[in-house]
Amino acid sequence: MAVVTKTLKSSGGDYSLMSTWESTEQTDLVSDGDSHVLECYVGTTTTGGWQANGDLNDTTTIVGWTAGASNTIKIKPAAGEGHEGVVGAGFLMYRAAGTGAPILLQQAYTTIEGFTLKNTTTGSGGALLIGGTVTAFLVDSMILDANGGSQYSLNIGSGATLTDGEIRNSIIYNSSQNGTMRNFASGGFDINNCMFRGTGGNIVLAANCDLTNCVSMGPSACYNASHYNSLTTCASQDLTGNITGVSISDGVDFVEPSTDNYNVEAGGKLDGAGTDLSGTFTDDITGYTRG
Repeated sequence: MAVVTKTLKSSGGDYSLMSTWESTEQTDLVSDGDSHVLECYVGTTTTGGWQANGDLNDTTTIVGWTAGASNTIKIKPAAGEGHEGVVGAGFLMYRAAGTGAPILLQQAYTTIEGFTLKNTTTGSGGALLIGGTVTAFLVDSMILDANGGSQYSLNIGSGATLTDGEIRNSIIYNSSQNGTMRNFASGGFDINNCMFRGTGGNIVLAANCDLTNCVSMGPSACYNASHYNSLTTCASQDLTGNITGVSISDGVDFVEPSTDNYNVEAGGKLDGAGTDLSGTFTDDITGYTRG
């Protein structure tokens, strides 16, 4: 099996737009016997959808490939191009106009990891939209930013059917909608070790969505249809471990929330807390091994 790696750069790479990569490289990976990786770089020139600050203005729907457990798709930052857990750092892709998210994920056996998605529009969609029938997806160590808009940072669409998926190690924040995350999908998937923070409510859940070690901070109710029906408020709580009173002051439980640095502070309430998930994964949002 070959791993086909392509680069996304403002100049000098295989592609300068993620949408062009997706439509051009889309193939039957199972028949080819391949897996496919897209490595993303911070922009160095202002061209096409690339902005002077190095961010990419683009929108991509990932769908139409034939993939499998041994023939997967991965989108990630190149070495040294990730955010390292700090909002605003590393490779960032956003949507500046229209409706929909920067990435609409509808493809099985796809992993997106280690970079930032941001939606600066007032339209629907959020920073990441997952829809359709999707098996075995992974959203890992992402920063999903709604830019203070009235939309969900993580939007799992009505009518979606998701199985064997996982969202982990991610910061899901900056929405004024009544939920930082919305899930109206059928099927089951897990959300592990994520941080939710919005100026509206925080989480709207359908059935068959399990949250573990997820800290949610917001001013209003946590709405859900099935799991955690007894949870009436998400303010400063871990949804399974009931870790209350999490501080958003700098240097207490997070390193520096005032600058959107939500790395866990050593010795704080979140350091070493929660359920042991090392049987599934051992890294955190910065790539370090958990204790």
